[in-house]
Amino acid sequence: MTQSDLSYMMSMLSDKKKLITNKEFDCTTWDKEAEELCQIDECLKFLDRQQEDI
Repeated sequence: MTQSDLSYMMSMLSDKKKLITNKEFDCTTWDKEAEELCQIDECLKFLDRQQEDI
């Protein structure tokens, strides 16, 4: 994986996170959206660690 691959994936995940956090939440889907945000955060942390290794 190259630096540009990591940057692209981090950008995509950050954009997805912004979309989720900026929309009005429907209380019936709150758990799903909160779980998705946690998964995105974990992915971003992983990619950040990978970026440090490159």
